Amino acid sequence: MQDSINLDKFDSAILNVLLQNARASYTEIAQHVNLSASACQRRIEALREKNIIERFTLTLNNRALGKKLHAFVMVKVRRHKVNLTDQFLAAVTAYPEVEACHQLIGENDFLLEIYSQSLDTYAGFINNKILTLPAVRDASSLIVLKHFESCRRSV
Repeated sequence: MQDSINLDKFDSAILNVLLQNARASYTEIAQHVNLSASACQRRIEALREKNIIERFTLTLNNRALGKKLHAFVMVKVRRHKVNLTDQFLAAVTAYPEVEACHQLIGENDFLLEIYSQSLDTYAGFINNKILTLPAVRDASSLIVLKHFESCRRSV
């Protein structure tokens, strides 16, 4: 098991800048954290080598793309056959509506994060795709009313 890694104030500051803008240049980061650009570059490369930074990603604005409905689906599966769960995972991870899939411990087995154009298209997705999967025993939905940006992560 990997020991936890302690970050110093510079690494934490660099990560916070990258969380806000992963495309920030080394020079921009250096201005925020009071280090040289080359020192920032070395620290970022070290953070990548330690897998603290796994990858740089792009966040899409789903509303701007016409996906105005955001929901979470809690799914219970039939677990007596492993291949059914494998089929479930293969199916849901291939659906473009599924933003994320998390396996859980507790009353529900999986939590899916879904984006859809409307309540009607969401209902079609649930009824025609999720509920028809052989592994699915039950599913319940939570519709997002509002997302609060102030809940962003920091280091």
